[in-house]
Amino acid sequence: MRKVRRDRLVRRCAAAFGRRARLASWLLAGVLTACANPHYPVLNEDDADYKAHLDKIRTCDFGNQDPGPYPGYAVENHILEASEQGTVAYPAKGGARNQFRPNFLRIMFCYRNFLAWQKQSARDEETHGQVLIYFNGGLNPADVLHEQAAVQVPRMLEDGYYPIFLAWPTGALDTYLEQIAFVRNGTRHSSPQYLSTPLYLLGDIGQGLVRAPVNYMNQLQRFVSASNPFDDSDKREFFLTRAEEICRDAEPADDGGPGHAAASEDKVCEKTDVNKFGIVNCEVTAEKNLLTGQAPDQDPGPSLLSVPYYGLFPVRFVATPLVDAFGKTMWENMVRRTRTTVRSPVEYNIHLVDDFKPREISAIEDDKRRFPHGIGAFARFFTMLQYCIDEDGDDTNSAAAGRTCYPEVDEALRSSWRNVELTIIGHSMGSIVMNELIPEHPDLPYRNLVFMAAAASVRDTARAISPIIERANAPCPRGNCNDKAPNRPARAPLRFYNLMLHPRNDALELESFGALPSGSLLEWVDEMFEGPKTVIDRTMGKWRNLRATKHVFPREAQENMLFRVFSWDDAWSSNQVPKSACDQDPSGGASQASERLFKPPTTHGAFNDNRARFWCPYFWGADTVGWWRGESDWNPRLCGAGS
Repeated sequence: MRKVRRDRLVRRCAAAFGRRARLASWLLAGVLTACANPHYPVLNEDDADYKAHLDKIRTCDFGNQDPGPYPGYAVENHILEASEQGTVAYPAKGGARNQFRPNFLRIMFCYRNFLAWQKQSARDEETHGQVLIYFNGGLNPADVLHEQAAVQVPRMLEDGYYPIFLAWPTGALDTYLEQIAFVRNGTRHSSPQYLSTPLYLLGDIGQGLVRAPVNYMNQLQRFVSASNPFDDSDKREFFLTRAEEICRDAEPADDGGPGHAAASEDKVCEKTDVNKFGIVNCEVTAEKNLLTGQAPDQDPGPSLLSVPYYGLFPVRFVATPLVDAFGKTMWENMVRRTRTTVRSPVEYNIHLVDDFKPREISAIEDDKRRFPHGIGAFARFFTMLQYCIDEDGDDTNSAAAGRTCYPEVDEALRSSWRNVELTIIGHSMGSIVMNELIPEHPDLPYRNLVFMAAAASVRDTARAISPIIERANAPCPRGNCNDKAPNRPARAPLRFYNLMLHPRNDALELESFGALPSGSLLEWVDEMFEGPKTVIDRTMGKWRNLRATKHVFPREAQENMLFRVFSWDDAWSSNQVPKSACDQDPSGGASQASERLFKPPTTHGAFNDNRARFWCPYFWGADTVGWWRGESDWNPRLCGAGS
């Protein structure tokens, strides 16, 4: 009897396991199929559905009944989403409507409605239109990005910006599965590599286990040092700056002798905070371009995070090898996807895609000629925006190559876009995309470049951003000095802002209450995911890295660069933005702006906090150094600048 029961139990368990195994295989197959290459989107301009949609685009009227800041408002007017392949997301779902051209035109034409609404609701000062382009960070699925945009876009509009979210999928599961199943040595195959996928999976697990002791030691040393940074003079890497005593010889006394002065052994010493901006003459220099939330050597006291950190050690002991094993591969594909938004894989791999039709191959070749800097969705956007803004871009040679603005964009609309200034903000991995795009499009009218907890390396940023800052702030910016448009307002200097967490918060951040390895994502990148070869190959968004490497940026560029390190606590008062002597209204004397409070970021993901309004210049520190109202063309509509 017992044998019969045992056999029956074994059969039931086997059947249950078989069902679960089949379900798991179906789910995996579904995910892998979803990662497969879509057909290359080819727009049929004669398509009746597209023509009807184009009529709605021209008026920015899509039948949207939801209340919004301007007529025809919809959050879709402000989002351009790239797919895993770098093309506009999922064209098959929306047919002709959901390809790059109609998406780009929708963004362009709805700007006209925004301008009309802005003129009715605000003063009519002749200032540049403010367009904000935002790049998301990693570990953000598409639905999360849309939820973020739905909340933040109306607030950005109210604050005077016309926002554009350039989004791409960075969810954890789909990036990992695509990397182990489709990507081999930089090549993205059109079908899953079933034979080698299990080997890649086993390799990841093995690497995580082998590297576990190294990761345990790195995390423990960092956590202990950051928790008690003032108990040892060798652990001062967590200071914001270093306070140095600068001494010089005193003036020699005159002994009365002819032509002689008595030697003096006296010295005059003063203590100064290296790199700290001081409001003395309201001048940012290469030596004084750092804003901090607290005094450089102020002791924050013991960290309360030690309790959950040590308490959850058994869980973290198991989780650390898994984070290294799967996280490194996920990160590789996330970085890959930042680059496919510029150079889509189909630029290189046409011969690897068996199901491409001749019409699709022809369209790819045409797009490669039309968009020389890449046929990925974001490169297309920047390139086409340049075509539409450029007044001399419609010559015969450009037209022959298709390098002109879309004919649907009329001259009046192009004229309004020529008067814009661009604020580009990249959070975490978004800075990597900025470093890819901005050097290839140096002539766009950039006004502010903002990195928030940047995952880009110091080396890549110095190569990509420094020449743009120097070029834009040359005596004849962008090479024309407004000679071709004398009636247009002169452009203000291009400023760069690098926003960072306090070093202790980067080092001590606890994921899942301490169940996962300690430290922010940038700590994981430097210690586990990237393996930097030198110090300047480490992430740009950590002050511990930048303090040692800031000198790699040219002095001329640093005069227009501001580095802000937020405080270690999240009290609203700790980042109070006071009335600054440098923050002057050029038309009316001293600034009338009230003191502002905002909740400072203390974790890597907190830069996106809606209450902080990360898109406002006072969040970057522009108030304090006179780079907002102190500019000759300050915009009184922007974030309440005139209040």
